Amino acid sequence: MTASVAQQALVDLSGKIVLVTGGTSGLGRETVLTMADAGATV
Repeated sequence: MTASVAQQALVDLSGKIVLVTGGTSGLGRETVLTMADAGATV
C-alpha cells in the first residue's frame, strides 16, 4: 500500500478548511499537499 492510499483510507477531510503556516517549503509544504490530497481546502 502506498502512502497516499494509506492517507486516503485513514483521513477524509472533504469539506474541511485547513490553515497551514509555512506552507511554501519543507514540512509545511508536504502538510499542505497531504491535506489537499485528503480533500481539504487549504
